[in-house]
Amino acid sequence: EDNTGWPDKYLLDYDLYIRLYDFYDSIGIHSTDGFGCPILILTDWIEDTAPYDPVYNAAFLGYINGWSLFAASSIGNFEECMDVIGHEFTHAVTQYLMAGSYYMNEPGAINEAISDVAGNLIEMMLGETEDDQWLIAENSGYTLRNMSFPWEYSQPATVGGWFYMPHAESSTSTNDNGGVHTNSSLVNSVAWKLHAAGMDPLEELYLFLDTAKLLTPLSDFRQFHQALLCAADMRGEEIEWQMRIDLYCEEAGY
Repeated sequence: EDNTGWPDKYLLDYDLYIRLYDFYDSIGIHSTDGFGCPILILTDWIEDTAPYDPVYNAAFLGYINGWSLFAASSIGNFEECMDVIGHEFTHAVTQYLMAGSYYMNEPGAINEAISDVAGNLIEMMLGETEDDQWLIAENSGYTLRNMSFPWEYSQPATVGGWFYMPHAESSTSTNDNGGVHTNSSLVNSVAWKLHAAGMDPLEELYLFLDTAKLLTPLSDFRQFHQALLCAADMRGEEIEWQMRIDLYCEEAGY
């Protein structure tokens, strides 16, 4: 009744979302849609079937009745992770930029990767990590992915290589919607290599967000390659960076 006694976990979640809102606002994106969409964070996220356990995750739930909705769980320590919450916030941004999301196979993996890339770049720019690789959720005490060396967490380095998840015709409990998280490494590795080669973090964030504007919900890896090159050209990147993009995408197998 007196609006006190909120769990520290959810206050930290709230703080991260506010800081992400302010960061995106500072680069000209006002809220998740660029037009000030109100944001609602739902706490105590649980499974939708018995025994209704807490979900070990954070999530963007979509645009619903004029709100941008996110979910926070009572487990997982993701409120300590700017990269994880930045990942979810960016899902909302890119869904608007790309006019939707087809969350399967290569389009889904690209969507996941852009969120990984943005989350890590923002985490780095806001001084929330001392990570000299690009790890996902390292501040939670349990790293989920390594964008620098993806095979350490059973992700592929090349299309068709070890750990690669093949195209799926339908979603099952075991195929990760055709590898949307597993195969995200094939884009993440390109972003990591650009960073390792010295690309400015804010410029790289702009590059990937501009690439998202050129994609459709059905864009595959090869189309992502061309969109990234196109965005680099439109942004006036030197030919050396465009050549690196070509090389790094080819090394990933597309």
